[in-house]
Order: sequence, then C-alpha cells, then structure tokens
Amino acid sequence: MADIAVISKMKSFSYLNMIKSKLRIGFFFALLYLPITSSGQLMQCGILSGVISDTRLEFPTGYSSVVVNYEFKSSKIALGAEPGVIKQNNSKWIGSIPLIVQYRFGNVWNVSPQLGLFYWTSKRGGVLSGVSIERSVGAKWIPFFNARFYNVLYRDLPSTQLQHITAFNIGIGLKFILNES
Repeated sequence: MADIAVISKMKSFSYLNMIKSKLRIGFFFALLYLPITSSGQLMQCGILSGVISDTRLEFPTGYSSVVVNYEFKSSKIALGAEPGVIKQNNSKWIGSIPLIVQYRFGNVWNVSPQLGLFYWTSKRGGVLSGVSIERSVGAKWIPFFNARFYNVLYRDLPSTQLQHITAFNIGIGLKFILNES
C-alpha cells in the first residue's frame, strides 16, 4: 500500500516538473518574440567571422558566429549575444557563447565600447572587453568591425588552481535590422 502512495507521488512530481519545464520554454520563446513585435525597440541579426589568438600570436585560429543585438530606441545601450564556433588547430571545434553589453557613440559611424562574459564548451570562460565600429549602408544593412580582449579562465585537472591566459580577436561582419520602429 505504501509503495502505491510513493509511486503516485512520484508521478505527480514528474508531471509538475514537466509543466514547469514547458512554462519556462514558453516564457523563453515569448521573450525572444517580444523584441520583434514591440514598438520602440531595435533588433539586429547578422554574421561575424574572424581570427582569435593568444596575445603572443602562437595559436591563431578562425571563428564564426551569429550576431543578435537588441536595444531600446531611446537608449544607446545594446545587449548582444554571439553564439558561434571556434576551429582549433588540432581540427577540434568548440562552441562559444559570449553575452555583451555595449554603449553606442555616434550617428553615422557608431563606435561602441563592449564589456561581456563568455563561455567556451572546452570548459573555459571569463570576461571580455573590446570595441566595435559600424556604419549603416542603406536602410537595413550594417557592416562592422570589432576587436576584443579575452581574459580566459580555466582549470587543468587534476590541479585545483584557477589559471588564466589573455587572448584577442579581430573580426568583420554584416548585420541586418529586423525591426525598427
């Protein structure tokens, strides 16, 4: 009899977890949809490609990413994400997930200092800072150039000591304005 009560509780617990999970996913997609439909906001998407290396230029490698920027029209602050891949010299690909905050200066030419956090799927992460220079071409297209420094934090096992290296990247890209109101 006690076993039936435990199984019943487990089923209701897993059902509640499933409902919570679906609500979280729905909320996430609602947040993604909001910038495209709301007035007074700007959403840009694009591609970025370039080179990333340590500061001694010993291990240069290529990277590519998708750029998503979001900002309120009345603000000069933009939030961005650039999920992408980095090709290492040993033919291994790693994922890169930087989240960036930038402040825009200028009207025709935008110069944007950037600060952010990143995580690489090779179990490395850290902080980044840099600058982006962009200029609108036509009504919807924005070519841009960026340069960044990364403070990469990692832990080589079995050591428990946190280590770091400094890396930098340069890249060029093209963004498209999805929503401008």
